[in-house]
Parts: sequence; structure tokens; C-alpha cells
Amino acid sequence: MPPRHNLSPDAQKALAYWGVIELAAETRATTADMWEWIRQSAEEVGLAKPGVTVRGVQELRGRAGQIQEAARKFGLLPDSTRVRGEHVAVPPWARDPGAMKAQPKFAVRFKHTFTEGGITKVEWRTSVFTGKINHTAGRLRSDVELDAQNMAAKYNTEHGDVSDLQVLEF
Repeated sequence: MPPRHNLSPDAQKALAYWGVIELAAETRATTADMWEWIRQSAEEVGLAKPGVTVRGVQELRGRAGQIQEAARKFGLLPDSTRVRGEHVAVPPWARDPGAMKAQPKFAVRFKHTFTEGGITKVEWRTSVFTGKINHTAGRLRSDVELDAQNMAAKYNTEHGDVSDLQVLEF
């Protein structure tokens, strides 16, 4: 596996548990709870133990915390204000910096509330954009809202709203 955006080898290995680590940061779970979730994830795929180090997991937890903090700052941003570096995070799975510079891309990860068969559901979705982030917060929110509406129409569901936006440069 090629090296990921300045990750230590321990953190690269711990990427297998990124979803659990990210959830722990989002919910402000205790370290004990996060490790229990990691152990459960390992057991679900037939592993006797997770096979990752504390150092690697903590490095990723730090990255997950950076994503949460950038999302918090973006959430406070007035619509008329331009999105800046402090509102954008680089996820641990990002491409190497040379590729990011040569072919800029960014994603907005968000919770999408929709109705399917009369049942309201909330799922994480991602909108991907090419180019540099050169938007006001309002324009970016509108672009994501439109994308979510199109996703709902494509899958024959009723769009509700979007929330908890995370702007990720990758």
C-alpha cells in the first residue's frame, strides 16, 4: 500500500479501523469505549485481536479530531464568508500532496435526512468536487443541498435536509 498523507506505518495499519475511530471522535467516546469498538470490529472479521498499536490509533484519532474541529468551524461560518483553510480538513486517506496539488479535489461529507417508504432515515453521504475550494460557505452549502436532492431523486426517496457538513481536501 502506498504511504498515505504523512501517516506513520502504525497509523497506516490502523486505517482499517478508521470508521470506528472517526465515530469515537464524533461522539466524544472514551478511549476505553473506542478500544472496545475496535476489538469488536476485529472479532466481526474473525481476528483474535485488532493487530494495531496505541500510537497508530491515537494518531488517527487526532486526525479525526481535526476533521471534527474544522467541521465545527465551518458550521459557524456565515453564508457570505469565503471558506478558508481552517474550515477544511485533510483526511488520513488523502492522496499524496503532489497529487493533491496537481489535480485538486475536495469532498463534503454530510448527514442526509431523507424519507424512504414512509420511514425517515439519516445516512452519511459525500459530494465530490474537482478544483480548488473557492466558494463562500453559502454557495458550498447550496451545492451540497442540490446534490443531496439529486441523490434522493435518483434513489426514489424524499429529500429532507443536510447537516453536519465536513469539508475535506483530498
